[in-house]
Amino acid sequence: TDRRGSRRREGETDPTRRRHGRGNRHRSGGGDDRRTDEQARYDRHLDHRPHSGDGQTQRSVTYLSWQDITELANDDSRDIVKLIATNEVTFLKAFDDKKYGANPLFLKHLIKILYKLVKSDEEDYKTRILARIFSPDYAIFNYHLSRTIQNMTIEANTRIMSENMQYLDYLIDIGIFVVDRIPTTAISSFPHLILKDTIDKLNSSQQLVKKMEELSLMVSITRVELTPKKSVTAQTMANVLPPEDFKDLDILPQPNEINSLRTKPFLRPNIVQGPYENWEHYLDVQYRLLREDFIGPLRSGICSFYNGERYSDIRVYENVHVVEPVCLLSGLGFQLKFDTQKLHKVHWEHSKRLIFGSLLCLSNDDFHNIIFVSVVKRESAMLTEGLVIVKFEGIINNSVLNPETEYIMVESTAYFEAYRHILNGLKKLNPTCMPFQNYIISCNAQKVPPPCYMRAGVSPHFNLVDVLKVRSVPKPISVVNLSTWPSWNLTCLDQSQLNALQSALGQEVSIIQGPPGTGKTFIGLKIVEALLVNRLIWDQDKSSPILVVCYTNHALDQFLEGIKNNWVNGKEPTVVRIGGRCKSEKLKECALTNRVKQCSEDRLFPKSLHKQWIDVKKRVFELKDYMGSIILQMNKCSETILELSELSTVMSKVHLNQLQRASEIGKEINVWLGLWFPSSEEQLTQEDHQLSDVEGLPTAEDPEIRESNVEEDQWVTVDEEARLLEDDRMSDEEEMYLPHAHSVNNTVTVNKKPQQSPKDDMTWTVVQMDDRKRKQKIANGLGNQPLTEQEVGAIKDVNLLPGKQKWMLYKYWLLKFRETKQHSLTCLAQEYDALCEEYTSLQQQRNIFALRQVDVIGMTTTGASKHHYLRQNISSRIVIVEEAAEVFEAHIVTSLSPSVQQLIMIGDHQQLKPNPNNYVLEKEYNFNVSLFERLVNNKMSFVTLTTQHRMRPEIAALIHPHIYAKLLNSSNVEKYEHIKGIGKDLFLVDHSIFEDNIAGDDIYSHVNAHEARYIVGLCHYLLKQGYKPCQITILTMYRGQVLEMKCKMKRADFEGVRVAVVDDYQGEENDIILLSLVRSNAEGNIGFLNSINRICVSLSRAKMGFYIIGNFSMLRGRDDTVWPKILIDMEQKQCVGIALPLYCQNHPKIVTLIKTAEDFSKCPEGGCSQKCQARLKCGHTCNRVCHPYDKEHEKYNCHRKCNKKLPCRHQCIRKCFECSERCNPCLTKVFRELQCRHTIEMNCGDDSMTTSCIEKCKKVLSCGHLCQENCSQLCTTYCETPLLKELPCGHKVLTPCCNLPNDIVCNEPCSTKLDCGRPCVGTCSKCHSGRLHVQCSSPCDRTLPCGHICNFPCTSNCPPCSQQCSNFCNHSRCPKKCHESCDSCTEDCPWQCEHFKCTKRCGELCDRVRCDMACMKRLKTCQHPCIGLCGEPCPTLCRECDKKSVTEIFFGDEDDPDARFVQLQDCMHVFEFNALDKWMEDKSAGEVQFKACPKCKTIIRRHLRYGNIVKSTLKDMQSIKEKQLVVGVVELEKKLQDAFTKIMGTKNFVHINEAVLNMHKSLENADTIFPQHINAIQNQIVLLPQIVRLLDMIDELKCERLQFGSCNIVITKLKDEVQVLLAAATKFILLEQQLHEVHNELRRILCLVKMCDLKFKLCKSQCALTTGDENTLNTLVLFVQTSGMRNQPVLTEDNEKEVVATIKQISITYSVCGLSSTERIAIVKAIGLAKGHWFKCPNGHFYCIGECGGAIETAKCPECGHMIGGQSHALVTGNELASEIDGAMHPAWSNTANLAM
Repeated sequence: TDRRGSRRREGETDPTRRRHGRGNRHRSGGGDDRRTDEQARYDRHLDHRPHSGDGQTQRSVTYLSWQDITELANDDSRDIVKLIATNEVTFLKAFDDKKYGANPLFLKHLIKILYKLVKSDEEDYKTRILARIFSPDYAIFNYHLSRTIQNMTIEANTRIMSENMQYLDYLIDIGIFVVDRIPTTAISSFPHLILKDTIDKLNSSQQLVKKMEELSLMVSITRVELTPKKSVTAQTMANVLPPEDFKDLDILPQPNEINSLRTKPFLRPNIVQGPYENWEHYLDVQYRLLREDFIGPLRSGICSFYNGERYSDIRVYENVHVVEPVCLLSGLGFQLKFDTQKLHKVHWEHSKRLIFGSLLCLSNDDFHNIIFVSVVKRESAMLTEGLVIVKFEGIINNSVLNPETEYIMVESTAYFEAYRHILNGLKKLNPTCMPFQNYIISCNAQKVPPPCYMRAGVSPHFNLVDVLKVRSVPKPISVVNLSTWPSWNLTCLDQSQLNALQSALGQEVSIIQGPPGTGKTFIGLKIVEALLVNRLIWDQDKSSPILVVCYTNHALDQFLEGIKNNWVNGKEPTVVRIGGRCKSEKLKECALTNRVKQCSEDRLFPKSLHKQWIDVKKRVFELKDYMGSIILQMNKCSETILELSELSTVMSKVHLNQLQRASEIGKEINVWLGLWFPSSEEQLTQEDHQLSDVEGLPTAEDPEIRESNVEEDQWVTVDEEARLLEDDRMSDEEEMYLPHAHSVNNTVTVNKKPQQSPKDDMTWTVVQMDDRKRKQKIANGLGNQPLTEQEVGAIKDVNLLPGKQKWMLYKYWLLKFRETKQHSLTCLAQEYDALCEEYTSLQQQRNIFALRQVDVIGMTTTGASKHHYLRQNISSRIVIVEEAAEVFEAHIVTSLSPSVQQLIMIGDHQQLKPNPNNYVLEKEYNFNVSLFERLVNNKMSFVTLTTQHRMRPEIAALIHPHIYAKLLNSSNVEKYEHIKGIGKDLFLVDHSIFEDNIAGDDIYSHVNAHEARYIVGLCHYLLKQGYKPCQITILTMYRGQVLEMKCKMKRADFEGVRVAVVDDYQGEENDIILLSLVRSNAEGNIGFLNSINRICVSLSRAKMGFYIIGNFSMLRGRDDTVWPKILIDMEQKQCVGIALPLYCQNHPKIVTLIKTAEDFSKCPEGGCSQKCQARLKCGHTCNRVCHPYDKEHEKYNCHRKCNKKLPCRHQCIRKCFECSERCNPCLTKVFRELQCRHTIEMNCGDDSMTTSCIEKCKKVLSCGHLCQENCSQLCTTYCETPLLKELPCGHKVLTPCCNLPNDIVCNEPCSTKLDCGRPCVGTCSKCHSGRLHVQCSSPCDRTLPCGHICNFPCTSNCPPCSQQCSNFCNHSRCPKKCHESCDSCTEDCPWQCEHFKCTKRCGELCDRVRCDMACMKRLKTCQHPCIGLCGEPCPTLCRECDKKSVTEIFFGDEDDPDARFVQLQDCMHVFEFNALDKWMEDKSAGEVQFKACPKCKTIIRRHLRYGNIVKSTLKDMQSIKEKQLVVGVVELEKKLQDAFTKIMGTKNFVHINEAVLNMHKSLENADTIFPQHINAIQNQIVLLPQIVRLLDMIDELKCERLQFGSCNIVITKLKDEVQVLLAAATKFILLEQQLHEVHNELRRILCLVKMCDLKFKLCKSQCALTTGDENTLNTLVLFVQTSGMRNQPVLTEDNEKEVVATIKQISITYSVCGLSSTERIAIVKAIGLAKGHWFKCPNGHFYCIGECGGAIETAKCPECGHMIGGQSHALVTGNELASEIDGAMHPAWSNTANLAM
């Protein structure tokens, strides 16, 4: 074989390991080939690296050893290129190892390899390899290369100096090549200066110096060429043309854009002053900046991670595998599994990790190649297990999906889904059709014209009466003619709001700036209302809804709710919401999904569209289900053992046939692997059936769990941060596309019974091993390596493999099975993706249709880009953007379609601004400037709302004039009442307590526990002042502080108080705001407090009261912020201090200073620490501490005693609040006599006539026991007094008196000795009082003729052996089951010696005699003579060395010095041959069985000397096997048919229908059956018809119970006993004892039924028995009823005859020998007369009249002698028609019968 295909250490194959036989060429010159210490250390380091074992090139997996590098350096360039081409990554890893720096010889070999690579003919390939090696990614190699070159100058050894010169020559050639081909890389990485310095210092040759000068000249020229004319900055890049069209740039980055920081993207800044050149220039800038905003942090994070530096912009997950595919309605997704060991501190429910839309990067080659996926489903429980569902971005190959491939996964913190849709939207924009170029591109600050719909013709007049609430007589308003507008003081608007409305309605682009509280949302709603009222002006056909775009879902909900509340023209506007999951109950019905659903229900969609959508949806779900079934089959590979039917497609026919013969259908593989074993149902132990709980799983009943649940419920609910983010990101319609949780296939199964094979009544069962052992065995088995294809092909019989190789073969089949299913899934995936695309397209058409005729469509900016098809097809003419100053410019532009004629932007650029992920883009490229702000900066006209209607003046002073130069206060804000209990409506609490540095997951950023406690205490105090929880909001800058505060707020006290971060509270307000600034540290870091926009938002949310806590001493020193100015202003107003002054409402002069949270305890009830002492209405004094709430004490309950005198002259003993109106009734205890004459203690005010007596009742029940109820209750119905009762079985049991003996279950052990000799293990009730014993379940343990031990339950006749046949010879082993006929071996018989030779076949009787000549050989161990016989295997014992063992007497002649011995090959025992021959020939036992060793009883099979005896036994065994198999089942099938045909139509045949079908099925499907099967079927043929007839007879008894003296027979219980018989008879195998007991019980019940039938007829005929007959009948019934019970004789056949004779005698004597229905039908059928021919005598005896059926003569009744018949068709008196015989209503001869004909 080729030396590159040789074996690796430990038997693993690695194409890069090279251990060949050419090593001698390195030993020339007598040199030693042993490695140096450095070389050995290097190889040991490499050998300790982890290996994957799968031959794949992965990170730190394959490597080149020292010997590999040495040999490669001595190969020619062609071989080097060939090897590198096949193992490129492995080769490059040699240049990236940190351990070879100490070994310069290794690095010199690498130089030589690179030199030969340079000299090769593969131009493109060597350029690419060298570009990689001299790139920054391999800086470690370049560093050691420089060190090695420098160290050459200090080398003293002449030979090594000469070698160094050669390597320097190599380096110059390498340098010339890289400078020429890859100049930028060479200039920065190749050490040309160090190389030149080394050559100058050494005594180099003239040729070497000349070559170095050539290299230096090339470097100098190249450096000049590459030097830029001037430094490149963001501003200088503004006028540089882009290198390519931005539409050619993929949204997802290429690997070279991510894995190196040296790769700088082409970017130009956002132009904030002045115009863009054109739309192409504008879109190019916006696209590249937006794309870099999510790529930049990803690049920075990956490079930091790869270089081992600290990273913050990414999250890294290790040991990632693609687990399984998942079917989504948007295409095929996949489940990833990642390692969670390093993530155990992550709170997944609050973490922002792996939420919907996150971009993930997978790589297994250090990010040289990257696979992108996006998250489509995450659940906290799944993430805890390391599972997440993703969808691959772009086309992937099957190698990516290999579950064995291990990846590093990097998650970007940016929300990729938003970027994707916006970037796609920018690409799809058509510049020639875009509106508003004059403003967006040219930034024209001239006067803005009205919208297009107003320019044609006369300016329209708007109806604004309801909008403006005009107080005077309204006039028509022309929006472009301001003189027609009413004055602001006549409307509901202030002047600035009216100006904003005029601008919005009269300009095609309008900008409305609204400082906090000025009513931006209010004026926005007015604009929408005005447009909807006058819709016919701008949308005559009502086909163009208004598009409302908001940045956040919260703002969208708030705005749309306002639109719905403002009815237009007497009706509610039709609103459709498109965006993240809606949290507003009012707007849920407005979701797009609900709108589409409603249109579908109303059948508004075109029929063709609806039908096509239904068809495609059906096909999608059908294919989804089919692919899901394939996925489940693939999952089964790791969860359970596959069945033979599933693996049959991947195994050879030979192996398949071998397994099919080995076991019963459905369990072949389990039995083959040893996971099932043969047994019977009764053999299962109780332990096998016990339900096992999973260890370590607490239940809801555990005290710890209950306590933790209660503890959690006490605190205010902390919303899952991840869920809130997903709600914003995921729309309702996107949620439909998520998978159902099938996979997340990692649930714990508890209380699961061991799986049992389907029960087959005609086969012996097999049972699964214990569940826990089974799982362990499967895990161990699947841990084996699979066999190779060659090894599988060499297997002749899979049943002969040892256990481990069976698992290895199964693992091979398993991998083939997965490959097959994976291929099927791959083929189906393309079809599925195409179907999903078609489904999505049709769904989009439905969405477009559903949005027609609506008034307003609301979207988030991301939603607008996601649903770009809606923008193109809905053709909205008016777009309103809320929070426009927070929105990236690209988000607004992509929301504009060519149909838009009017754009209205509302916002405030002095509050929150767009927030890029890339800080560099914000500072250098102006990427945080919105379109709103850019147009304002370019002097475009805009309206500012100047009057705030929210904050009281003191609070408004925080932002005016510090943030807003002009801000007026509305008159309403001056009328707010002062905050109760606090001396200031605005106060800043200063402290110097540092924040807590909490390291952990993403959420817990910054926390200040002191501020959290203080804010919670202040909130509790305000609630005690009487404020509602909804009036208070707690704000903070950090989410960690939110959680810190919520964990301190008990639900009972704070339910309804909102706690939020400032960023989530934009646009909202509340009466009282409590703000925690959090930041307080020695470094003076203030974080978010440095953002003027966040400061503006946080300081402007409060209406009436505002309280801030923070380290204001630290903020005073930050002159770069607005804080110092604000603090100076607040200090002048005395609104800053270290303690908050609280004023008691009840005692105004008392002031409590609150410095810490603990100080709030000074005001425990919200007042002060004094007593309340208010006088209550009852005259008592309030005992509470001073409380401001409930001042009138209307809710106060006085707990003092009442002490009023009652009419009964007793004093009231109630508490005062309980007697607010009256004190009656009196509660004083008194003794009174009741009507029952008992005297009891009762309340004075209670009525003795209605009081129930609680004394025990003294009445005696019918059973003789006292009544157990109270005197006032009804007497006991069921006596519960324990009583020792004797049961019908004779046992006595302690039971409640009310229980009847017949209803009590006897649980006494049976212990009866069964026929097998073992005691019965059942109870008295289970054995039916000894009549039907529980079948013995003890193992048989008898030795079968084949030599195996019978492992079936106790039975008289052992079933055929189902174990593997033990028959074998020197050539082969029988592969069949033991009960099957063996095939004879046809090889030549091997029995021969010097004197005799057998000429027969191996399977035939030998034709030679035994040779008794002595063996002439000598033993190899001691060279003494052999003591054996000629041709026999030499015994291992020596007569001299093992004299004691040899001469030990067993048969008698062993001590004879000439004795010869035979050593049995089966057990290796040694015997004297004459005695052993006689032992083997002895047939006195008479049984057909194999001979066994006299000592150890091992079956003798292998010894050729006794081969004829063994073969004769095998022949006899063969005949026994053939007798066991009965050929043909036709006769048995006929018997079965005859037995059940007669009863098939009867009522009770249904009880045995299933058993009959099973018998038919077994006979139809089996060519041969065993005698046990025949006996079972024959027993059922006999028993089942009898049982059915017995049930029919019981049904004919038309009564519930019959009394026979002291014996009471209940008919239903009689039927229950027959059902027990039926259950026993339908069992497949009945032992002889059980069969005998079933027959006895059948006989007994039949006798009882006959006697009951007799009794029933006697009662019906009203016949009174004589005393003697009645006693006889009662005695017989009692005997039959108790027969067979414990210690009672069994009902014999003679007893049965006696019972039948007695019944017959009584029947004749009393003329009640009626017929059963069965007998009646049989008689009528036999006689063959039509209806109306049967009559009866006066005593009821039946007779028939032939011919016409009319009586023409008389006779005597043979039974009783009465006259029967008659004359002239007239019956004798007393005779009548017997209609009960044939159902006739009239005689056959009558006219009525004739007419009926």
